[in-house]
Amino acid sequence: MIILVGTSGLSEKNLQQLNLNKIKIMYKVTLQFNTHKITYGSNRGQWVITKEFNDLRHCNNFIDYICRTKAYSLDEIWYESGYPFKEGDKYFTLEKNQIISSWWDDVSEELFDKNTIYFVTQKDAENYRDSMKDVTIINLRQ
Repeated sequence: MIILVGTSGLSEKNLQQLNLNKIKIMYKVTLQFNTHKITYGSNRGQWVITKEFNDLRHCNNFIDYICRTKAYSLDEIWYESGYPFKEGDKYFTLEKNQIISSWWDDVSEELFDKNTIYFVTQKDAENYRDSMKDVTIINLRQ
């Protein structure tokens, strides 16, 4: 815990180090795309990249760009580190088939679950919920 009584005796460099609000935590994920090309070897027509993004919206834009320009499709995504939103961002999740909207804050970071699917828009959450209506998910890790 840092307690500041006054900052007049601190150098510019020390002030910058103490300004914790300026620290930027990047959202790091590994993306696996299906290239739809026949290949020989171990990659099976897949392109895998680990990349840092500003937030989930930035990650989604990158995925859309790759799918649009290269005609690849997203196969899997793995969370590595960071958080998908910044403080004050509105986001959506699904709980028992109900869409829940919330604002990202410190509590959201404490409750963050890398296995939860987070959505930038309500429409994205609705589309996902509707696409999963007839899908039965079986948990093999019981």
